Amino acid sequence: MINRFLLILFFINLTTKAQLFISGNSGHTDNSFSFNADEIKKLKIKTIVFEIVDKQDFKIVEDKDLSRHYEFDVDGKLKRSYYTVIKKIIQKEFHNAPVYKHGRVINGGGSYTKSIYEFDTLSTNYFYDAKGNLMGKRFNDGTFYNATYYKYDSIGRIINLLSCKETNTNADKNVFTLGMQQINFEEKYKYINSSPKQYKQQYLNDENRVFKEVIVNLNAAKQPVQYNESYVATWINQVTDFTYNTANLLVEKKYTSNASENIELKETYEYDANNLLNTEKHYKNNILQTETGYVNDADTKVPNSFVTRDYINKTMQIVRIVYGY
Repeated sequence: MINRFLLILFFINLTTKAQLFISGNSGHTDNSFSFNADEIKKLKIKTIVFEIVDKQDFKIVEDKDLSRHYEFDVDGKLKRSYYTVIKKIIQKEFHNAPVYKHGRVINGGGSYTKSIYEFDTLSTNYFYDAKGNLMGKRFNDGTFYNATYYKYDSIGRIINLLSCKETNTNADKNVFTLGMQQINFEEKYKYINSSPKQYKQQYLNDENRVFKEVIVNLNAAKQPVQYNESYVATWINQVTDFTYNTANLLVEKKYTSNASENIELKETYEYDANNLLNTEKHYKNNILQTETGYVNDADTKVPNSFVTRDYINKTMQIVRIVYGY
């Protein structure tokens, strides 16, 4: 699953040179936004910060001081990301003193409660090889580190994925010195080319036996039009279909699966006259779940804010984007 979406990101990046955000990998809910390294490099962007406020229906906007931060290297590649999450909410009581005027009490004062938030910061560091391939990423939740390492073949396809749990023995949390390393799991991949527009990706277990196969169909622009996943030992089948417009921009991604219950997840993407991402919608079994609208700067053509409406939970998230150069 991890490798499949890395491949999707790779192919889509080939055809979205004008897009700062990569369609199909926005990841609003899990903080995994994908960025176009070429555009980041061209614009000389060093940092991007999302300043987030939330609003529930029939309530005022609530600023919980949440944010997401992204740092980039000179090649425009993401080198570090971190974001804040609420660890604890404390209801604290505050008191207003009485107000006097000319010796008379005009306001007797009182008390009120306010929510005080305690935060945790979760961060991920990214590492690349000499060819610019993502060699590894290390996520820190404050105690342990979860690292993922990748190996590639000669044409940049992932052939090995290793997931590990690690500890940092350095007292300085900004410097990582590997201590304990425990392997969570390992995946290996083989590729079989069927034709110029189709290949098969095989997933191998610890005994080098195939447990899953993915048939990938490509269009003339070498973009994926379908991922057809099947598990060797079971009846489980998962299919992801991609549709593009005449500018080779992704306009729809649809995922179907019979893993537990028949489910269909669909994402649609709309663009403005400059081919910049304008609207994004997510559906589950044809029921609209979320809708995101982007506001692009008229001069720089980069998004300066976006609003995500959650129709199921009746909430809205408003994000202001701040760039550092």
